[in-house]
Amino acid sequence: MTKFSVRNVVSIREIAAPDWDACANPVVANQQAEPGGERFNPFISHGFLSALESWGSVGGKTGWHPVHVVVEASGGGQLFACAPVYLKTHSLGEYVFDQSIAEAFERIGGHYYPKLQVAAPFSPVPGRRLLVAAGAPEGAREALLLGLRALRFILPIAATRHSTIFSPASLRASAR
Repeated sequence: MTKFSVRNVVSIREIAAPDWDACANPVVANQQAEPGGERFNPFISHGFLSALESWGSVGGKTGWHPVHVVVEASGGGQLFACAPVYLKTHSLGEYVFDQSIAEAFERIGGHYYPKLQVAAPFSPVPGRRLLVAAGAPEGAREALLLGLRALRFILPIAATRHSTIFSPASLRASAR
């Protein structure tokens, strides 16, 4: 059985573009649909996420703080799975309109923010958010899910709130 290392990166640039994209869009070469019907999705590509960071759309004072989860071979090396994850301090730039829920929760003394969100920022496009490379060893997706769950204990979050705009095929795969 393959041993995995799960870690967080605070910038997509900490991961080589070909490695991330092998997980994000494993069928790029011929643009064919993968099992489940999904095609190339530019909004989860390294290029798109890197551009958001480079141009200051995420990070800094934007309220979108990258804390991407990556699953690699133990001891470093090959990337098997990853997820675009953000620590959010507000709900702006999302296609989940939860501001009224946040306001009501805060009125009764709760803390809605910061929240953790697995998402493609600024995009209503459905698709994969739990990104697993083709041919990844058994257990890579489960290691990714464990890494996401662990964030609840290592980050200053009020609660795990959203994995937004998944496709139906992605939801079925994550439920396994």
